[in-house]
Amino acid sequence: MVTTSDSARAVDAALQHLDAAVAQDSPDQLESVYRELTDLPAATLDAHTTRLGPHIARQLALMPAWHAAAFADLVGQLVDVGADALVCAPPLLRGLRESLLRAQEFFGLWWDRFGPAEEPPEPGSVPDPDLQARLGDSYADVWHAPYLGWLALHRWSTAAVPVLADGRVRLLLRDGDDGIPGLGADANRLARLAEWLLPRYESRFLGLVVRLLRLLEDAPLLVVHPAARKAFVVRIDGMTHLAQLQMPLSVALYGGGHLPGSSDVAAAFAGAAAERPSVPSRLALYEDFAFARPDGARLWPSVAPDELPVVDGVRRLVLHDRQEFVPLQWGPLLERLPERLEVLAVLDGEEARRACAGVAPLRKD
Repeated sequence: MVTTSDSARAVDAALQHLDAAVAQDSPDQLESVYRELTDLPAATLDAHTTRLGPHIARQLALMPAWHAAAFADLVGQLVDVGADALVCAPPLLRGLRESLLRAQEFFGLWWDRFGPAEEPPEPGSVPDPDLQARLGDSYADVWHAPYLGWLALHRWSTAAVPVLADGRVRLLLRDGDDGIPGLGADANRLARLAEWLLPRYESRFLGLVVRLLRLLEDAPLLVVHPAARKAFVVRIDGMTHLAQLQMPLSVALYGGGHLPGSSDVAAAFAGAAAERPSVPSRLALYEDFAFARPDGARLWPSVAPDELPVVDGVRRLVLHDRQEFVPLQWGPLLERLPERLEVLAVLDGEEARRACAGVAPLRKD
């Protein structure tokens, strides 16, 4: 039986070995320490995650790039089970930005060399000696760092997701380039870097990074339902794409009696606008609304709330009645990311008329 003191000693030893490997700049020792840490029992990692996460994170900048990415992935896992995201965020996000820049550089080099005739290396794969030989004498000086940045971006993205799921970290990223010391980028600049790579780099986690960076925090939204001649001021939080708005809007507007008629969605999720319950999978539920811009252009489920048009300083979403039977999606993007929708005001009469003025019918294109 492993006692508390035994697990503490094992963690102490692993961290001492890590510090020594970093001090001696020894890749072999780092690989040995990585195995030592990942071989620790899950119960030991859980019990000491608050020590392990920040300690490893502080050493990332002192490691070779390839090894740093592996340890960053481990830090992300520790954050996911309790390490302080705010403490671990600066080195993780600095590493993410560096890898984004290197990956972008690599894609440019690859395109100049091979064009569209050859796909770049698969994200998350290991360095290929044959490819390095093909790149010739320029590999060490020109290709090495961008190549590793490209391959390692998958790990940095994976590590960044649990950190960015913490609202305190996202708040710092909205304080400008100096919100996180040494990062040199805010949420928008990081998101633009990642968005440039998304069509060129297949990684679910890079997509999650973009969604988290684009997340609206406690944001007001004017929701207009022209057919009902009503408008609503709502506050949303934790929503990364419009599909997540369907269920809470049905619950709030139909369930709250603000729209005429009934809704199977509102009935199934009654009283659950803030917390998504488990609903039997056999229950067939369909979206109540078609979302649109004020000019009638359809808005698809993958659109992020921060892409909604701003009218008179407030983002605006137009609701039309269901056009076809689209299966309802529910469930949070991440378990650690709560979703909330709150109706702040119901507009009717002259206020609703002004809000609905100029709203075009839903376009079919």
